[in-house]
Amino acid sequence: MSVFINEETNVLIQGLTASIARKHALNMAENHTNIVCGVVPGKGGTLVEGWPIYDTVEEAKQNHQVDLSLVYAPPRYAAGAILESIEANVELIVCVTEGIPVHEMLDVYHRLKDSNSRLIGPCSPGIYAPGKAKVGFIPDAVVQPGSVGVVGKSGT
Repeated sequence: MSVFINEETNVLIQGLTASIARKHALNMAENHTNIVCGVVPGKGGTLVEGWPIYDTVEEAKQNHQVDLSLVYAPPRYAAGAILESIEANVELIVCVTEGIPVHEMLDVYHRLKDSNSRLIGPCSPGIYAPGKAKVGFIPDAVVQPGSVGVVGKSGT
């Protein structure tokens, strides 16, 4: 059983060049997550642990199948990152960032209503389908493979 994700889900990480995002990406990869690339404006053309970095989500989608965008952007950029994924028609967006200004999330809310995207978060610890895939930073020690998946809507 999988909850939203499995080992075939193609994951893009917005903010992958940040040390905390890189650390969690390595742990996600150890948990069978198929990370295909990252997006950080101004850092396109670089690599993080072998994953290519693009300047925009749209550019990443031109080069990779993307099923899910994981947002690790700082609070002042996170709403914009979410909006960028919505505009690029990413089906599922998970945002781990906390402290996003409420008025910015109101714009996200209105844009989500008229889109094909779904948002989990912000301030979500992520999604975990034990033994299949992990997106975010839910601790490995609190899950085990079985018939239950974990979706952290907000907070840890």
